[in-house]
Amino acid sequence: MTKSVRDAMPGKADSKAATKGDGPGAEPPSDVAPRDAATQSFIRGILARGEAGHYDPDGKLPLAYKYAVIGTHADGLPILERVRT
Repeated sequence: MTKSVRDAMPGKADSKAATKGDGPGAEPPSDVAPRDAATQSFIRGILARGEAGHYDPDGKLPLAYKYAVIGTHADGLPILERVRT
């Protein structure tokens, strides 16, 4: 049985792993957003409205989410990446 072209193409999770590295000793995702009160309130609002979620094991994000959780900041707030408009 042969693989289809779709199976051979790297997915979003594969490309992220290749660029950021997720093996042993890899650095956690950097949080470049300011950590002021307005930003923290914005992130909490996204979470309260259910607009953020994690990638599934296949590297796909359900369509209901606009933001992907890619890590956690030291203060417990998640690090988000916008994936849909």
